[in-house]
Amino acid sequence: MKHLAPVLLGFLAAAPASAQVVPIPRSDFEEAAAQYRSYALAEFNAVVAQWVGAINAGSPDRAARLYTGDAYLDLGQPARGREAVEHLLESWGGDIRHIEVGLSDFDASGNMSYGTLHIRVSPLDGRPRSGVLLLVMRKEGRTWRIRAQTLTLD
Repeated sequence: MKHLAPVLLGFLAAAPASAQVVPIPRSDFEEAAAQYRSYALAEFNAVVAQWVGAINAGSPDRAARLYTGDAYLDLGQPARGREAVEHLLESWGGDIRHIEVGLSDFDASGNMSYGTLHIRVSPLDGRPRSGVLLLVMRKEGRTWRIRAQTLTLD
């Protein structure tokens, strides 16, 4: 067996580089992970669209239903729990004319997903401001809900 190793290594070294690169097929695990990530991204986008719609409609109670019971929210001041989140959204959203978001990063694993979004906030008075919105979601049963959310405006 000792004599075979140098011969095999010599053969590989003599082969052209392009012949040495062998594509590795995607494993079943990688394929399943990609499918799950795609599913989680679609669910994440749906929750974000509902949240933006509720904020733009001036409906903090509708937006608050998208959060877990133990949610943490920071929109310049913190709130924990769905009731506190609703009160914070009510005071924050009362000064907002319109918001727009665009996803910049996303990942998911198990029953958790996160995304960072660019956000543009147009207040009732004053100039629009841009920033970053971080969302962490948790799947509860068949429903994805916002577990944590932090907003940083420029």
